[in-house]
Amino acid sequence: MRYLKLILALLTIASGLLVFPNRIPEFAGLWLVWCSVRNFQDRLTRFELLAIPAWLAIKWPEPTVALAVFVLVVVLASVTLGRSRDASQVSRSGRQLSCLLVLWLSWAVWLAHHHSGYSGSQRTGNPDGPVVCLGDSLTDFGYPEKLGTRIPQPIADFGFNGYTTTDGLKLAPDIVALNPHTVVIELGGHDYKNGESRSQTEVKMRELILRFQECGANVVLVEIPRGFINDPWYGLEREQARSHDLALIPDTMIRRLIYWSPIIPPGSLVPEASRLSRDGLHPNDAGNQMMAETVAGYLDFGR
Repeated sequence: MRYLKLILALLTIASGLLVFPNRIPEFAGLWLVWCSVRNFQDRLTRFELLAIPAWLAIKWPEPTVALAVFVLVVVLASVTLGRSRDASQVSRSGRQLSCLLVLWLSWAVWLAHHHSGYSGSQRTGNPDGPVVCLGDSLTDFGYPEKLGTRIPQPIADFGFNGYTTTDGLKLAPDIVALNPHTVVIELGGHDYKNGESRSQTEVKMRELILRFQECGANVVLVEIPRGFINDPWYGLEREQARSHDLALIPDTMIRRLIYWSPIIPPGSLVPEASRLSRDGLHPNDAGNQMMAETVAGYLDFGR
């Protein structure tokens, strides 16, 4: 039986590897529900509870104080709940309840922090200026054209296949000259692919953001996934969004292109007409529509 519980914990870690990073706290919450039920049945093992920080370590989520506190509480809870079985029934019940309350409170703080602070303060910008879509092939494949049918502002398409943040900086003067209303930045994937360091990309991304903010434009960041199971750069765009008070489009948008493509389920199991990508990443016509609808929802006049 002990080995079965260990296997269950390992299966939890394995299944969680496919969870979108933006939904990591919700998945942890579901596992806490399971652990809480198991604890009140007096069947919870440390393996089951410690599966949460083990899975988080593999997923490499955004490093924050709230997350660190949650992981610490989980580890301490595994020790406390384990020891409580040696106490009297009354003492054990009180300790269990206190421990679970602290555990759920720390999770709630982490959840709130994870999903807060990404709407961004709207700047005046140029009311008649364009929405600039700056990006690599994911932008170049055509979502800006479809975005133009969903918002009142004109669109300036600066999507170029293979472009990096270095290329973005070269285009910055031309973009600033347009006196844009909003700049949507979808860059950084090719920086990672080309061997740039996270710190180098972070510096260039910051410079791009500041240049556009200085001309009064709103800036919206698209979060880029750089790994299927875990992402070594996860948190880069989130840190920039928090630091500069920007709206952030979670990497859920791009991951949907991957999951609804022919390379993996569920996309590989559905008709081609239901897919968002033909090659596993770049959007097809339906994928461009999905991206345009998503981006429009993060623009002040698209809400």
